[in-house]
Amino acid sequence: MNNENKTRMRTTWLMVCVTILTLFITGNNAANALTAGNVVYNSNILYINKYSNLVNIKDTIYIKYINNKVKIKKKTLYLINDRTTRSNFLMPAYSLKLNSISRVDKRVIISRLANAIKSQETGGIGAYTRHSYSSSACGAYQYMPSTWGNFMGYKNPCKAPAWVQDAKIVSELQWSYKHYGTWAQAVAAHLSPSRAWNVKSWSRPMPGNPTVLEYVQSVFKRANIALAC
Repeated sequence: MNNENKTRMRTTWLMVCVTILTLFITGNNAANALTAGNVVYNSNILYINKYSNLVNIKDTIYIKYINNKVKIKKKTLYLINDRTTRSNFLMPAYSLKLNSISRVDKRVIISRLANAIKSQETGGIGAYTRHSYSSSACGAYQYMPSTWGNFMGYKNPCKAPAWVQDAKIVSELQWSYKHYGTWAQAVAAHLSPSRAWNVKSWSRPMPGNPTVLEYVQSVFKRANIALAC
C-alpha cells in the first residue's frame, strides 16, 4: 500500500470517528434537552430548569405519582433542586392546603398561583396556543400584546414555547409581589393592573370578566391556598 492510499485511509477513518463522536454528543444533548428536569430520584428529589420549571412541577410530580402507584400523603415534602438558580427548596404536595403562605418558600406560592392562573384562564390540551374569542389575548395565560411585551423576543405568546410562557407568568408574579406587597394583589394585577392597588374597586363589575375579587378568590381556591394578604 503506497503512502497516498495510507493517507486516504487515515483521512476516511478520521472522518468516521468524528461523525460517530458528533452523533454521540448530539444524541446525548438531545436526550438531555428532553429529559433534564423531569427525573425524580427516590420519589422525592426533583430537578428543574427552564424545560421543567416552577409551573409544571405539579404535573411532573403527579405523573411520577401515577407511575409509581403510590398514594401521596398530605404532609409529603418534595426536595426541589432549581438548576436555574442553583438552590434547593421544599415543595409541599399540592394536596396540602397552605394556610400561612409566609412559612413556605416564595417559589412554592408562585408555582401554585401560576398553575391556578393557567387553569383559570385556559387549562387543558392546547392551552398554550389558545386564542381569546373576544380579544387579542393569547396563550395559556391569555396575555394581551401590551402586557406580553415581546417577552424573550417572541412577539406573540402563542408562538412562544410553553416554558417561555411559563417563565413570563413566573417573572410577572415575582415582580408584582415585590411591587404590590401581597399575593392577592399580584394575582389581581394579572387581570387588571389598574385595579390592583385599589382593593375597594375589586367588587366593581368588569364587562366580559368576573370582578377582580371573584378572580382572585377563584385563583386562590384552585391553588389550594387560603386567601390572605
